[in-house]
Amino acid sequence: MTMSPLAWLEDKGSDSFWSDQSWLKLGSINVQDLLGAWADSLGNAVFVSSLDSTKTKLEAVLARPPRPDIHLSMRPVEGGWQCGNAKLDLSWSSRSTLHWVAKDGRVSVWVRIDDQA
Repeated sequence: MTMSPLAWLEDKGSDSFWSDQSWLKLGSINVQDLLGAWADSLGNAVFVSSLDSTKTKLEAVLARPPRPDIHLSMRPVEGGWQCGNAKLDLSWSSRSTLHWVAKDGRVSVWVRIDDQA
C-alpha cells in the first residue's frame, strides 16, 4: 500500500518525500496533458510548450505584466514531472488542474484555461 505525500512527511520527514516517490502514479499525466494555457494560483498566466520534436523537453512561461516573463524548464523525472524546483503531485492533479509542490512545501495550482482538456 502506498502512502500519501502528507503521510510521508509525517512518517519519514520531508527528505523522504523527495527521495522515495512511490506514492506518485507514474503516467497519469502525459506530455499532451501538460501542453497549453493555464492560470496559476499566484496570478500568472502559464503557457506550456514543447522545445523539441520528442516532446520530452517542455518549457513553462509564467507571465504577469509588468514583470518580465519567467521561463521554467519542465522535464520528466522518476515518478512524474518537474517544473523549475517543483514536482507534480499526481495524487492531487488531473488533466484540468495541476498541483506543483516545491521542496520547501510551497504549492502552486494550475487550472487549464484552454479547451484542450
